[in-house]
Amino acid sequence: LGYRFRAVPEATCVHIGNASTGGGVSPFSWYMIARNSWLFLRKHARVWKAPGTGLRLLAGQLAQAGLLNKTGHRPAAKALLAGAAAGLAGRVGAPGKLRPPGTWADVLLLRPWGLSKLLRRSAAFLPAEADA
Repeated sequence: LGYRFRAVPEATCVHIGNASTGGGVSPFSWYMIARNSWLFLRKHARVWKAPGTGLRLLAGQLAQAGLLNKTGHRPAAKALLAGAAAGLAGRVGAPGKLRPPGTWADVLLLRPWGLSKLLRRSAAFLPAEADA
Protein backbone atom coordinates (compact mmCIF):
# COMPACT_ATOMS: atom_id res chain seq x y z
CA LEU A 1 0.00 0.00 0.00
CA GLY A 2 3.01 2.26 -0.13
CA TYR A 3 3.54 2.60 3.64
CA ARG A 4 7.01 2.48 5.15
CA PHE A 5 7.85 1.19 8.61
CA ARG A 6 10.59 2.73 10.70
CA ALA A 7 12.17 1.94 14.02
CA VAL A 8 12.82 4.75 16.47
CA PRO A 9 15.46 3.51 18.95
CA GLU A 10 15.17 6.70 21.02
CA ALA A 11 11.48 6.05 21.74
CA THR A 12 10.58 5.09 25.31
CA CYS A 13 7.46 3.74 26.92
CA VAL A 14 6.47 4.35 30.52
CA HIS A 15 4.32 1.66 32.10
CA ILE A 16 2.42 2.63 35.20
CA GLY A 17 1.91 -0.79 36.72
CA ASN A 18 -1.56 -1.90 37.74
CA ALA A 19 -3.07 1.55 37.29
CA SER A 20 -6.30 0.10 35.89
CA THR A 21 -6.73 -2.57 38.56
CA GLY A 22 -6.43 -0.50 41.71
CA GLY A 23 -2.90 -1.47 42.64
CA GLY A 24 -3.05 -5.09 41.60
CA VAL A 25 -5.44 -6.42 44.24
CA SER A 26 -8.65 -6.19 42.27
CA PRO A 27 -10.56 -9.47 42.64
CA PHE A 28 -11.71 -9.12 39.04
CA SER A 29 -8.16 -8.83 37.71
CA TRP A 30 -6.93 -11.82 39.74
CA TYR A 31 -9.88 -13.90 38.55
CA MET A 32 -9.20 -13.04 34.92
CA ILE A 33 -5.44 -13.63 35.17
CA ALA A 34 -5.94 -17.05 36.78
CA ARG A 35 -8.73 -18.15 34.45
CA ASN A 36 -7.01 -16.97 31.29
CA SER A 37 -3.75 -18.67 32.28
CA TRP A 38 -5.61 -21.99 32.31
CA LEU A 39 -7.43 -21.25 29.07
CA PHE A 40 -4.10 -20.42 27.43
CA LEU A 41 -2.57 -23.62 28.75
CA ARG A 42 -5.52 -25.69 27.53
CA LYS A 43 -5.21 -24.18 24.08
CA HIS A 44 -1.45 -24.15 23.57
CA ALA A 45 0.31 -26.73 25.77
CA ARG A 46 1.50 -29.91 24.13
CA VAL A 47 -0.65 -32.80 25.31
CA TRP A 48 2.21 -34.82 26.79
CA LYS A 49 3.52 -31.80 28.70
CA ALA A 50 0.22 -30.34 29.89
CA PRO A 51 -0.02 -32.30 33.19
CA GLY A 52 3.36 -31.15 34.48
CA THR A 53 2.78 -27.60 33.32
CA GLY A 54 -0.69 -27.61 34.85
CA LEU A 55 0.60 -28.78 38.23
CA ARG A 56 3.24 -26.06 38.20
CA LEU A 57 0.66 -23.43 37.27
CA LEU A 58 -1.72 -24.57 40.00
CA ALA A 59 1.12 -24.60 42.55
CA GLY A 60 2.02 -21.02 41.64
CA GLN A 61 -1.60 -19.89 41.82
CA LEU A 62 -2.05 -21.47 45.26
CA ALA A 63 1.08 -19.75 46.52
CA GLN A 64 -0.12 -16.41 45.09
CA ALA A 65 -3.55 -16.86 46.68
CA GLY A 66 -1.85 -17.57 50.00
CA LEU A 67 0.22 -14.42 49.71
CA LEU A 68 -2.82 -12.32 48.83
CA ASN A 69 -4.72 -13.79 51.77
CA LYS A 70 -1.84 -13.25 54.20
CA THR A 71 -1.47 -9.61 53.16
CA GLY A 72 -5.15 -8.88 53.83
CA HIS A 73 -6.55 -9.33 50.33
CA ARG A 74 -8.84 -12.30 50.98
CA PRO A 75 -11.43 -11.37 48.30
CA ALA A 76 -8.66 -11.27 45.68
CA ALA A 77 -7.29 -14.60 46.92
CA LYS A 78 -10.71 -16.23 46.64
CA ALA A 79 -11.24 -14.67 43.21
CA LEU A 80 -7.90 -16.09 42.04
CA LEU A 81 -8.99 -19.56 43.17
CA ALA A 82 -12.36 -19.11 41.48
CA GLY A 83 -10.58 -18.11 38.27
CA ALA A 84 -8.37 -21.19 38.45
CA ALA A 85 -11.46 -23.38 38.91
CA ALA A 86 -13.20 -21.68 35.98
CA GLY A 87 -10.15 -22.09 33.76
CA LEU A 88 -9.76 -25.75 34.69
CA ALA A 89 -13.42 -26.24 33.77
CA GLY A 90 -12.92 -24.35 30.49
CA ARG A 91 -15.49 -21.67 31.34
CA VAL A 92 -15.31 -18.45 29.34
CA GLY A 93 -17.33 -15.26 29.38
CA ALA A 94 -18.24 -12.96 32.24
CA PRO A 95 -17.00 -14.23 35.62
CA GLY A 96 -20.29 -13.88 37.50
CA LYS A 97 -19.72 -14.30 41.23
CA LEU A 98 -16.10 -13.76 42.19
CA ARG A 99 -15.86 -16.43 44.83
CA PRO A 100 -15.62 -20.21 44.75
CA PRO A 101 -18.71 -22.21 45.74
CA GLY A 102 -18.83 -23.65 49.23
CA THR A 103 -15.93 -23.49 51.65
CA TRP A 104 -13.22 -25.25 49.62
CA ALA A 105 -11.41 -21.94 49.07
CA ASP A 106 -11.28 -21.36 52.83
CA VAL A 107 -9.76 -24.80 53.29
CA LEU A 108 -7.18 -24.18 50.56
CA LEU A 109 -6.28 -20.82 52.07
CA LEU A 110 -5.52 -22.36 55.47
CA ARG A 111 -2.21 -23.84 54.24
CA PRO A 112 -1.73 -23.02 50.58
CA TRP A 113 2.07 -23.23 50.66
CA GLY A 114 2.14 -26.85 51.82
CA LEU A 115 -0.14 -27.91 48.99
CA SER A 116 1.80 -25.76 46.54
CA LYS A 117 5.05 -27.44 47.58
CA LEU A 118 3.47 -30.90 47.20
CA LEU A 119 2.23 -30.03 43.71
CA ARG A 120 5.65 -28.73 42.67
CA ARG A 121 7.35 -31.89 43.91
CA SER A 122 4.83 -34.04 42.05
CA ALA A 123 5.28 -32.00 38.88
CA ALA A 124 9.02 -32.61 38.96
CA PHE A 125 8.36 -36.13 37.70
CA LEU A 126 6.32 -34.95 34.71
CA PRO A 127 7.39 -33.23 31.50
CA ALA A 128 6.39 -29.57 31.26
CA GLU A 129 6.54 -26.58 28.97
CA ALA A 130 9.34 -24.12 29.78
CA ASP A 131 8.58 -22.25 33.03
CA ALA A 132 4.80 -22.05 33.04
